Amino acid sequence: MHWLVIYDITDPKRLRKTAKILEAYGNRIQRSVFEIVADKSVLDMIEKRIALIMEDPDSIAYIPLCQYDYASIERFGKRLYDTFDTENSDKTIIL
Repeated sequence: MHWLVIYDITDPKRLRKTAKILEAYGNRIQRSVFEIVADKSVLDMIEKRIALIMEDPDSIAYIPLCQYDYASIERFGKRLYDTFDTENSDKTIIL
C-alpha cells in the first residue's frame, strides 16, 4: 500500500531523527513529505518509532493512498527531492 506521510516537527534534532526514519522506508517528496510503500505492519513499526521521538506540539499524518488515487497523482514543477522512479511514472511532469 502507498502512504503519504506529512509532518511538522518543531525541534531540529527531532526533525532530523524523524526524517532519517522515513528516509529508510520511502522517498522524500518535499522537506516534510514522504511517499512510502509498505504494508500495515511496517507502517505500524514506523509509527511506533516516530511516536517515541515526537513531543508537543509536533504533528504527523499518515495518509493511505489506494492504487487508483496513487496512479492519478499529477506532479508539476521542480521537485525538491527527485529520488523516486520517474521512468515508470507516466504522470510525472517537470516544467
